Amino acid sequence: MQTGRIAGWAGWAALGMAAAGLAGCAALQPSPGKDTTVVAQAAAQAPPTQEAAPTSAWGKALQAKGCTLPDPAVADRLEQLQRELEPLGLEPRLQGCVSLAGPEPRPALVLDAWVTDGRKAMAVVRGPLADGEALDLGLEAGQQKAGLQKVGLRPMPDDQVSPDVQFNRRWWQGRLGAYGLQAVQGQVRTFVPTP
Repeated sequence: MQTGRIAGWAGWAALGMAAAGLAGCAALQPSPGKDTTVVAQAAAQAPPTQEAAPTSAWGKALQAKGCTLPDPAVADRLEQLQRELEPLGLEPRLQGCVSLAGPEPRPALVLDAWVTDGRKAMAVVRGPLADGEALDLGLEAGQQKAGLQKVGLRPMPDDQVSPDVQFNRRWWQGRLGAYGLQAVQGQVRTFVPTP
């Protein structure tokens, strides 16, 4: 018991000294007649603060993939999309970001739909719906590995895929379009954020 008192007393004493030290710092005032503009200039010349770290899961995912988007609201739209898809047994997954070539390069997101509950998902999409697998969007064979989709996968032409795949493509593009993500021509998983 006495050891507890000594440790408790030492802890309170350390806390008291720290508080006294902080109080002394807070009480420092410039001397009367001294020029304080140097302090104001130094504060004005301080490097700008960095943007606040994203707080949403999608904001963090976009940042982790190195996505630099002109509209920070894209993360909020992806959060809304995820909330819509969750009860349907699906979830959006960010595979990466690409820069589209052209007169003005534009950032684009590579997004896949993943099946979290095949029984629920069968009410809205078609084809094989195994839990933990990507929705079949008709990507080139042999490039999909267990649980991993690569950014550079190319879609097979519409005339070479099943009607179920064609349906899934239209459905996925429609869902993302509803949240301001426009499908890139000739791609099934690459989307450009629109204002």
